[in-house]
Amino acid sequence: MPPLARRPLPTTPLRWLRVQIPPGVLAGGKPLPAGTYDVRLSDMKPGPDAVPSAAQQAVEFVSGGVVAAREVAEIVRDDDLPPVGASTQPAAPGVRVELLKGGEFLRISVKRDGVRYLVHLPVRH
Repeated sequence: MPPLARRPLPTTPLRWLRVQIPPGVLAGGKPLPAGTYDVRLSDMKPGPDAVPSAAQQAVEFVSGGVVAAREVAEIVRDDDLPPVGASTQPAAPGVRVELLKGGEFLRISVKRDGVRYLVHLPVRH
């Protein structure tokens, strides 16, 4: 099996996880109401003018079988962590949905197979 930094990421849509988004947020610049969504990886480009990057992947928020919104996930591989500093320890596997300090952003953090996906969604006020 190739090292994590060289292992290809999934490129076809797949159900990845189910999350509860407590406040209304913006995803892809569009309102995404509070609710429960299936989140899945997508093979779409992160944005219309985006240059493909190994550090980003598009994700879709699905409700009732319909894509409600798309957003970009930042990708952090355990193998890419710096040898020293505050970010040297890999995140624990699992899913975390948390309102960040100040209540301006909701972060969805997913860690599996040595790869952490971070999605930051502005909270609608």
